[in-house]
Amino acid sequence: MKKKILLVGNYYPSYGGISALMTNLANNLNHEGYSTKIYSLGKNKGILRLLNYIRLPLIILKFDIIHAHGCSSFGQIPIIVSYFFSLLFKKYFIVTFHGSLNGSEKVAQNIFFKKIMSKSVIITTPTEITSDIFTKSGFKSLAIPNILEDNIWKYRKRKSIEPKLICTRSKYNPKLVIDTFLDVKKIYPNASLIMLGEFIDKKIKKYAISFDSITIIDNVPRSEVYKYLNVSDIYLNSCSNDSFGYSIFEALLSGLAVVSIESPSLLKIFGKDVILFSSDTTTLAGEVLYLLQNQECVNLRVDKGLEICHRYTWNGLKNKWLPLYDY
Repeated sequence: MKKKILLVGNYYPSYGGISALMTNLANNLNHEGYSTKIYSLGKNKGILRLLNYIRLPLIILKFDIIHAHGCSSFGQIPIIVSYFFSLLFKKYFIVTFHGSLNGSEKVAQNIFFKKIMSKSVIITTPTEITSDIFTKSGFKSLAIPNILEDNIWKYRKRKSIEPKLICTRSKYNPKLVIDTFLDVKKIYPNASLIMLGEFIDKKIKKYAISFDSITIIDNVPRSEVYKYLNVSDIYLNSCSNDSFGYSIFEALLSGLAVVSIESPSLLKIFGKDVILFSSDTTTLAGEVLYLLQNQECVNLRVDKGLEICHRYTWNGLKNKWLPLYDY
């Protein structure tokens, strides 16, 4: 009989990132014959959220393997709490760390990871760059990419592209996205921009709203994101610290060309033949204009990107994930 696995984290069913991996992992492990459940420490607020933590030890008792998912800052809490309860009840414990490059460096050196958590705990991260950080801190760390589901993204091959820009993570450097758009609009007055997701800086959001050709969309369920991708042609990535970048995969699976600020992880995954990277930290307009004025290269880049994306489905990754649970 295969083991019972509990995935613990700040899980929100319709979100990307950590939640997307937890969903995909649970679904595929169950398909492989494991009994897998997700337990969210992130649902509810205030006292009700505290109840999630009070119930956690009773939940952990029912499982053989506890697989905690977290990131930096307060995102470490599910890892820390799950570790102590797993230790108490002698459960096999695994960590998947989803944080950025900077976050990985800080977490690997903090008191809990450096001094308290056993170095026998396996830590997985989505890329080798972040995995190496934990390896240098003495952990057995494995680079196991996040799992993509390619059935919810509606691929559309573009015969030509227009200056229809989109960014689905508006909280990361939104001024760079807006400035890029305004620079492109000087050359293409018909340019438009969709900015999806929450803004941390309300002043920047107010600034973006002041432009008629910028459409602001608050958080939507992940399954709805493709609707906005499908009416756009160029994806703007303004995050340089990505550890994996689900949104980049989603854009390519929808047929969009991708322009990005320089990002070590994305460069490692896709290379310069797929993503057009910019070394300019103030605007990505030069790269956007290049795509618009050299359209013959767009589908070549997207096709190469799709090839890479399909390596990250369950069939391509299960030989890396499944051995984790056979201790």
